Amino acid sequence: MGVNIEIGADGNISNYTEVMTGLFNELDAAEKAAGEEASEKEQEVIDAISEKIDDLKSAIGQYDETRKLLQDLDNQIEDKFYEWQDNNYNQLTYSLELKLEINDMELERMDYYLNKFSDNFYKMAESAALMFSQIAPNK
Repeated sequence: MGVNIEIGADGNISNYTEVMTGLFNELDAAEKAAGEEASEKEQEVIDAISEKIDDLKSAIGQYDETRKLLQDLDNQIEDKFYEWQDNNYNQLTYSLELKLEINDMELERMDYYLNKFSDNFYKMAESAALMFSQIAPNK
């Protein structure tokens, strides 16, 4: 197309106004030079400039559509990443809760057995005391 388009760091065309103004000035100058009755060669120049403007508008439109598509894809990727993070967090949280629940159950079971052992030991001590009192009565 022979037009120097500059794209800024933000992805926007930074010299759009200057480029389009230059092309429309060029078209205007060609139309004024041709006058009311343009020769075939002058009309070809006018048509070529008009076509250049149309092609540039089309290319810019395609560029904008492509940028929007890329932005949409970037947003989808970001959404999927956050969804993945949430899933991993939920799995980790569930796993930790399950482990804590299991540990609580194990603690309750250990507490139950310790209490049972303590009760049994106490009963054994009472039985031993009763047995010793029978064998060796108090004097």
